[in-house]
Amino acid sequence: MIRCKSDEEQHVSDLKVLPQHTCSREIIRCYQLPLNAITSTVKFLLLEQKQTLIVKCDKERPIKLAVALS
Repeated sequence: MIRCKSDEEQHVSDLKVLPQHTCSREIIRCYQLPLNAITSTVKFLLLEQKQTLIVKCDKERPIKLAVALS
């Protein structure tokens, strides 16, 4: 299990006082990674308002499916 976080700036539109306020917000997700994942290569990014997990894997170890938990 690996814990990823991103501190990219998020656009917050539900604030009543400042309707178009931009603030820094952390997004944290936990992922069950494949057994052959190289943990030093894991990156959690926000690309075009989509959460993206980038993982490189070693081909020599057996592969298991990754499960995302929110």
